Amino acid sequence: MLFSFGSNQNGQLGNGNLEDSSLPQRVFFKEKVKSISLGSNHTILLSSTGSVWSCGLNDFGQIGFNEDVSQSLVLKEAELVKGHSFLKASCGWNHTLLMDSEGSLFSLGNNEFGQLGINKSELKNFSYGAFKLFRVDITKKVTFISSGYRSNVALTEDGEVFVWGQNKHGELGKLIDNELEGIKDVNKKLWPGKKGMKNTASVIYKPKIIAFPEPIIQVEIGQYHTLALSQSGRVYMQGKNNKGQLSINPLEVKSCELPFELKLKGISVSSITAGWSTSGALSTEGKVYFWGRNDLGQLGTIRNTVDCWQPHEIPFKNNIIMVSTCSEYSLALDSKLNIFAWGKGWNEHGNLGTGNLNNALQPVRICLNSSEENSKKVIDRVVLCSGYGHTFLSVDYINSE
Repeated sequence: MLFSFGSNQNGQLGNGNLEDSSLPQRVFFKEKVKSISLGSNHTILLSSTGSVWSCGLNDFGQIGFNEDVSQSLVLKEAELVKGHSFLKASCGWNHTLLMDSEGSLFSLGNNEFGQLGINKSELKNFSYGAFKLFRVDITKKVTFISSGYRSNVALTEDGEVFVWGQNKHGELGKLIDNELEGIKDVNKKLWPGKKGMKNTASVIYKPKIIAFPEPIIQVEIGQYHTLALSQSGRVYMQGKNNKGQLSINPLEVKSCELPFELKLKGISVSSITAGWSTSGALSTEGKVYFWGRNDLGQLGTIRNTVDCWQPHEIPFKNNIIMVSTCSEYSLALDSKLNIFAWGKGWNEHGNLGTGNLNNALQPVRICLNSSEENSKKVIDRVVLCSGYGHTFLSVDYINSE
């Protein structure tokens, strides 16, 4: 079963109307869901067969339809990508990345800030979007992708990181061809005392490699900062730090384009996540740690709403197996397949799925078993995704048709 809630101004909830919903609503979808990615006003679903289904706003072709389709209120198979089979999708504010089974990368949507990985000249008569599928020029096999507000990161099979798009605060780092090869101790290069470091390029139109001290296995990008998880379990961060999202005192460093290593003594990290102004890490023991902005409850602690650049644990009864963060709120899935939300509910949208329009200063459980029929079912598998103002959940029940 597929559920959605939150903002629905352009039909991104896929339920056939334009009304926001503060509670999970059933979305009709016959296919088995492989993955979900959400933009500001658009939704991309990949089926188990690799086909692309989408709904929401299409003003730049970000949902994979020609210019005669301005929006879609229900999930439809994307016309511009038919014939391809994809493994992963990632959405920015108004663009979409798609990775196929061969590790090739494709893009759709807005290219005002180089988000599509192509030069402006390739758009020809279109200003920012050409309503067509573009091939992103990365010759190596891509294994992981993450899209931020107006920028992207891609990870190759040998642990290299490619970046492109807006580089306003150094979130895309310092390019290798700008003499950053062979970094030995990046922390000594940055720390202490630098108030901010000017980035080398404000827009990167074609994918470029950036340097990290060791091979990377996961990358996540927020609004203006990037996190990278290495093979050895170290976490590196770069970009904007105005709220302490790089785990550096923001009074001392406002931004940096060199990767700064997160200090989590005695904690082994299995995955990372990034919101607009927050960062998070999931440990191998199922513990969740967050740092950064907290005025709207983004850090999941009811004790206060003060920003905190030092990582702290968000308490859960059971171990957490998945965390999804976007904009100013997060979702978590525990080992019992309970789903939790915390942070900003965007007041007028209800994207936390709690039935009200309030922010959540600590994790609140999302209830899907509102009917007697669902309450008797046992959950087998959950796919969850937080977006800029809306949320999708795919739930498979045991012995369900």
